[in-house]
Amino acid sequence: MRLINRRKCSNRVAFFFISLLVTPSVFSFELGVSTHMRNYPRANEFYLDLMKKDGFNSVRFDYDWSHVEENKGVYEAGQYVARNDDVINNELSKYGFSGLVILGYGNNLYNQPKGYPRTGRATDYPRTPEAIAAFANYAYWVASRFKGKVKYYEVWNEWLYGTGNIAKPLDIPPPEVFYQLVKQTSAAIRKADPNAIILTGSFNPITQSSIDWFDSLIRLGILDEINGIALHPYGYRAADKNLGTPEGNLAAIDNYERHLKNTFGKEVPLYITEIGVPNYSGQGGLDFNSSAQFVVKYTLMAKARPYIKGVWWYDLINDGTNPRVNEHNFGLYNANGSAKPAAIALQRISAFSTKYKVKDYQSSQDGRVKIEFVNGDESALVFWRKASDDVNKTSMSFMPSLVQKNKAEVQPFIEMKTTDSYDIDSITPIIIRSKGDVKSPW
Repeated sequence: MRLINRRKCSNRVAFFFISLLVTPSVFSFELGVSTHMRNYPRANEFYLDLMKKDGFNSVRFDYDWSHVEENKGVYEAGQYVARNDDVINNELSKYGFSGLVILGYGNNLYNQPKGYPRTGRATDYPRTPEAIAAFANYAYWVASRFKGKVKYYEVWNEWLYGTGNIAKPLDIPPPEVFYQLVKQTSAAIRKADPNAIILTGSFNPITQSSIDWFDSLIRLGILDEINGIALHPYGYRAADKNLGTPEGNLAAIDNYERHLKNTFGKEVPLYITEIGVPNYSGQGGLDFNSSAQFVVKYTLMAKARPYIKGVWWYDLINDGTNPRVNEHNFGLYNANGSAKPAAIALQRISAFSTKYKVKDYQSSQDGRVKIEFVNGDESALVFWRKASDDVNKTSMSFMPSLVQKNKAEVQPFIEMKTTDSYDIDSITPIIIRSKGDVKSPW
């Protein structure tokens, strides 16, 4: 391990870098979190205070069709969505949060799945003209109700993957059906709220079949109906373990962004409306500190990409207590409301995403990452080196890039002073804050 004195290292080592940003990055960035407010036992203010403390500026909510239109043509905030409705209408603006609402899932009044009771939980995709028109009507009612309070609408959530109690086995409609759903829904939203930002897709761009699916929608004209593409780039269970690292996952999204430009000649804003890593005992699960380091690296690297307009972490609170179930363990907080290291880490670094500008971002072929941030006369430098493949193979975690070479406990990041000595090969992010410029370590 090479320890370098900060005051003597500016010209010690030369590396070949790929600079992704040539000029300072000046763009708004949403640092958001997904919530399941209906399941939370404490008062709304408790959870909103947590989000504010963590530095989030956006909150993502479900607002299911079947719980808004329980009788044909009658729209109201049913019991299932009532708590989200209350937060959106009465609390979001107080906390300075933007809202992202998911418009989604089936409604057995219009699209009852074959072989399932109408009163059951299983639903089908809206695949008929009547069902698509009804979905658009529901979207119009929601967008009218939340005009000026909700900034983003995500049309459907994970269509390809059957999220939302879609009946199994999946019978996914052809792309033309989804295109019509998005086209009619977008028109309804724009009629109700011309300022709304409309997103769709919610697919995983690290899988080719998902990319091919959305390519077919682009050829149908879906980009004319929306403002951005929603991505859910989960990689923690990918066969290629590199896709489960922050560096490898975002490199795959870089490839997808280039694909859009090269194939369709389009520069499309991308919104990562879901990403997370579970603290469970199954494949790809991480310990608390390793997932915190993932959150730190991913948040800062996403901020450094101008085409990525926001990241919404999944999710705020654990949805259960079974350590073997991944869906119970994505939370930044435990089910009892106690903070995990990821939440504590965000409290220290979230301002880099929401208040600072990116002055420079460099990534080397040998895994070094350096990001310079500025905010008035305040500067910050963050750097690390991705773990080598031989370290990856010795990891007990399926997220190997986060394991220290000496197998000591992983740290989310290390804050140091400009005069401190540090390891320029540290795989733990090193953060140096200063008044004025911070000199590069290489």
